[in-house]
Amino acid sequence: MSSRDTRVMKDAITVPIHLRRIDAARNMRRFYELALQPTLFGGVSLVRTWGRIGSSGQSMVETFNAEEEAAQALIRLITVKKRRGYRHCPRMDATRANAHAPDATYTFIAYGN
Repeated sequence: MSSRDTRVMKDAITVPIHLRRIDAARNMRRFYELALQPTLFGGVSLVRTWGRIGSSGQSMVETFNAEEEAAQALIRLITVKKRRGYRHCPRMDATRANAHAPDATYTFIAYGN
């Protein structure tokens, strides 16, 4: 991996991925947000926030020693949530992060495989 690739991954690591599940018939309006954050000790934390749209929701942090492990966990969670009906909401990603957030998110996922 080149130094440029590493820089792209480090820039993208804090970009949150926002998923939504809306089912008006069941009065269901949920969100699920995932983000990777570097720790002070060289590890990576997977930060998950979920709840009803409009609320602050609940959060959970899971810490990994290696960036690759965290990326695999992130991808696994995205896959599970999409299977359960959640859809990616890139518009929310852009409002939560920099203007280049959606591109950075996909770049990170591509390198995380």
